[in-house]
Amino acid sequence: MNYLSERLGRFTLRQVAFLRGLADNSMNHTEAAKLMGVSTAALTGMKDMLVKEGIVETRLKTGDRRMIVIILTEKGSDAVAKIEAWMRETLIEADTAV
Repeated sequence: MNYLSERLGRFTLRQVAFLRGLADNSMNHTEAAKLMGVSTAALTGMKDMLVKEGIVETRLKTGDRRMIVIILTEKGSDAVAKIEAWMRETLIEADTAV
């Protein structure tokens, strides 16, 4: 296991970016794929794995039941908080090392 995976756990950098984007607000598949720069098919695979892990879930959008949005679960929010804390610590360490 390398240093980055020890800190980020089982998440890839792409998944970290996806989760951090969801921390700001829920997104539909098209919005999330555009944010990540991937196809909706590629995003579906990533999302499905995160749903299985209990990190994100899908829900019908309030006010438009035809649209499905992706949201962080409590477990996902906790994971993002840990990732962001590690990122802040790393930046502080890098800044003080210079």
